Amino acid sequence: MKMQSKTLLENTARKFRPLACLLFVSWLTGCNSMQAPPITDPPTQSHLTGKLVWHDLLTGDLDTAKQFYHELFGWTYQQTDHYTTVLNHGVPIAGMVQVDHGATNQPARWLLSLSVEDVESAARSVKKTGGTVHEGPAILKNRGRYVLISDPTGAELVLLSSFSGDPKDSTPSTGSWLWNELWTQNVQKSLDFYQTLAGYNLTPVSSDYIIAEKQAIWRAGIRPVLIDDIQSRWIPVIRVEDPDAIARRLKSLGGQQLLETRQPDDNTKIVLAADPTGALFMVQNWPDSILTRQE
Repeated sequence: MKMQSKTLLENTARKFRPLACLLFVSWLTGCNSMQAPPITDPPTQSHLTGKLVWHDLLTGDLDTAKQFYHELFGWTYQQTDHYTTVLNHGVPIAGMVQVDHGATNQPARWLLSLSVEDVESAARSVKKTGGTVHEGPAILKNRGRYVLISDPTGAELVLLSSFSGDPKDSTPSTGSWLWNELWTQNVQKSLDFYQTLAGYNLTPVSSDYIIAEKQAIWRAGIRPVLIDDIQSRWIPVIRVEDPDAIARRLKSLGGQQLLETRQPDDNTKIVLAADPTGALFMVQNWPDSILTRQE
């Protein structure tokens, strides 16, 4: 995937520097009492190791974030205690949590959860391969056993063994998660880490883009970040019908378009954006025919 408009990204990079442990601590402060719903209902009781199974938005302005994503994608919400469940066409796809960023004025972040079979074993693997364990292993009520980590390049991630099982593989609907990408400052470190952690098969598809597969199913993309001023991070991708229409609406809703690119091989377009609270995400259109070949 070739991203264009490098100058625009350079001009905005300083706004999106890492939250580091501040965001972790803010999220975990209420974990023992927070009522986070299971990620599958009804339960599947099936665990798909290596699949990114959940997304949580950690934001200092929950009301603004909810309004933004509702207007942009039509998302609706259910509130349980301090946890907001995001629904797309009535199906739970994510969560949102209000966090206190304190005096640092840091932007928000989408925090992804990766399915692992054994959280304790995964935590040991993280430490042995150069990552950092910030919290856990522990239990998040109703959700599962988890450990909160950073990989060796600093990208944050939750490793999760869900009590209810993982969502089944299916073609994502418009407004749901299409894909996830790791933007890393050190590609080789990232490849070694995630291959050990998740058992991925790694397939280069270009000079700067690698597909992580598990059991012949695409699970994530790995690519170098464009400039040194942006920390390694996971960035989720939302499926849309018309990325141009989404891009046109971003500014009026308080968001920002940072980059865009077209993929001539499959006639898709990708837009990198930031919501009004600073969380990065991408939108992309994608043919069903290609998605079917992944399943």
